[in-house]
Amino acid sequence: MTTITTRLVTKGKALTLFQTIFIHPESPKYLIAHEQVHVEQQKADGLVWYWRYLTSTEWCQRYELPAHRAAIAAGEPIGTAAFEFANNYGFDLDFAAAY
Repeated sequence: MTTITTRLVTKGKALTLFQTIFIHPESPKYLIAHEQVHVEQQKADGLVWYWRYLTSTEWCQRYELPAHRAAIAAGEPIGTAAFEFANNYGFDLDFAAAY
């Protein structure tokens, strides 16, 4: 696994492609823990991971939940994680349900 710091990723965000994590230099470091979960998921599921993640909210939720748990364990405030989980993926959740 490789981590690349780049301003090509939006501030506060990170992205995983195969075994590479791309993270903005000013993004919180707990995002690396989040993305490391996606690296392991992608190793296990291969290319089907991308198809499921991009086309199925059910699968996206299955992939994101453990990634957010890892970020919380690495220092992400639970309220921030709940807000992100409820608002950034198209899930049918409000903040209270995500919290």
